[in-house]
Amino acid sequence: MHDRILDVLAFLYETHFAELDGEIEENLDPSCIVTGLKAAGFSEQVAQDAIQWLGDLDEMAPDAFFEPGEPHNGLCPVPQRIYTLEEMACVNISCRGLLHLLEETGVINPLQREIVIERACALGFTPVDAHDLKWVILFVLRGRYGSSIACSMAEDILFRDPSVLLH
Repeated sequence: MHDRILDVLAFLYETHFAELDGEIEENLDPSCIVTGLKAAGFSEQVAQDAIQWLGDLDEMAPDAFFEPGEPHNGLCPVPQRIYTLEEMACVNISCRGLLHLLEETGVINPLQREIVIERACALGFTPVDAHDLKWVILFVLRGRYGSSIACSMAEDILFRDPSVLLH
């Protein structure tokens, strides 16, 4: 049996978002989704937690998803984000490096970075590793770009070496 919100989110992405061109139909009933997730082997509580996680993401700073990030111009240092002890326990150093790289290259903006950190900490387990963080970033980018662009950016983030983004 699956036991992590992230497993449910990955399953939803692979089965629902891909079929619906990156977006969940607004008329889908969360209880129907939970029933389907239970049939797929997920516990009801974890399925409900994942639906709540997505709902919380959708409610967070909607304007953040439409503000473009800008690549770092190299003329001045990128501002350094100071992490709290709780955030450092949740988001390990490789995750923090990945977030810095994505912000530096304009893939995410500072507000989106904050949403990624908050949603990563809301997964309910620590520490979140870079692979898990990439799934969180995928969902944040889905909210920012919608369908096809999010899918192509997600592919780059999930399946390629992040250093490729520098070139």
